[in-house]
Amino acid sequence: MRVAVLNQYARPAGAAGITRHADIGAELVRRGHDVTIIASTYDYLRRSGSADRGGLEIGPDGVRFAWLNTGDYSGNGRARIVSMVRYGQAAARAAMRLEPRPDVIVGSSAHLLAGLAALVASRRLHIPWVLEVRDFWPSALVDLGAIRRNGPAHRSLERLERYLYVKAPRIVSIPPRGRLRLEELGIDPAKLVHIPNASTVTANSTDVPASLGSMLHELEDRFIIAYTGSLGEAQDLATALDALASIKARNSAAWGRLAFLMVGDGVRRQELEARSAALGLDHVRFHSPIPKQAIPAVLARADAALLQLGAADFLKYGLSPNKLFDYFAAGRPVLIASAHPTVVDETDTGIRFEPGDPSAFAAAVLRMMELPEEERRRMGERGRELIRTRFSIAAITDTYESLLEGVIAERRQ
Repeated sequence: MRVAVLNQYARPAGAAGITRHADIGAELVRRGHDVTIIASTYDYLRRSGSADRGGLEIGPDGVRFAWLNTGDYSGNGRARIVSMVRYGQAAARAAMRLEPRPDVIVGSSAHLLAGLAALVASRRLHIPWVLEVRDFWPSALVDLGAIRRNGPAHRSLERLERYLYVKAPRIVSIPPRGRLRLEELGIDPAKLVHIPNASTVTANSTDVPASLGSMLHELEDRFIIAYTGSLGEAQDLATALDALASIKARNSAAWGRLAFLMVGDGVRRQELEARSAALGLDHVRFHSPIPKQAIPAVLARADAALLQLGAADFLKYGLSPNKLFDYFAAGRPVLIASAHPTVVDETDTGIRFEPGDPSAFAAAVLRMMELPEEERRRMGERGRELIRTRFSIAAITDTYESLLEGVIAERRQ
């Protein structure tokens, strides 16, 4: 089976950022399949290009990356929209030029032009395609204030969203309650399959960079809460800082024991660092992204891990971020911001709190700190068991492989 994946933001396995398709692709290659990922050279997480990349690159795991230059941008303004449009056009052309011709194409959001490009290429090549939804646009854009509800952009994107859902033979939803969105649009949800993210943590982890090791050494006598991932708009990490400021002001004993570590980058990083300094949060540390192989070593030195998102209606469709499963694999209890039930609640692997509410965040942190160490250990072990049984790369690749082979067989009938 020859698979082409269109994902503007995809990164190779082991890199910081979105490696879902590289990880699944590597597993598919091990099973005898052929995988090409069409992505942009511009790394949206680091806000930098890769001048040494271009054309076709074959990784040591056998996954091919076809790199496209779609332009640089900073923030979420016009330049990013231009980059998305350029990607959609270039990705469709690149998919149509692949040799040998793919048997199936996957178009992966967030932005819908990746799905549209997959549809266009599939029609030209007379092969099936699958739409994968990582975030439900335009719902997420409205909730995050990027576009106005019921404005021209919202209505246009929702028409495109509906069109793609209708035309796609199969839809992969990474959020667990994606069926709800199709039902809202009056579309039969039977074509939707939930394939979550999974952990990429392995036993072959590497040491943390020396600069991060120094931070951890400074904090080693404290109760460390670690966050690894994007420092963007959706994460609402300003709420976390406000919560820590309230703990410092109202519970000096707890603040004396507590530390907060953010490992990542994004459009809000400078603002967050300035806010932390203004609030006098001397137990908060920031560090740039590190290779994924080093994440387990960081989490091993933390007492709990944070999955932070703001209050947004689109999160009713559920959560399935990679970092959650890496937290599970590392055996860390999880603090998770969500207005809706999550796998953390279902499996007693951490504490859920209301998003967008500093007092709820602070209460959850204090509750986690007050738990007996043995109870936190049991939470972490339950998370590890979830990875062994449900959320490994091999497990989700089983579902993906079956889905892709099924749409190919249906097309050939």
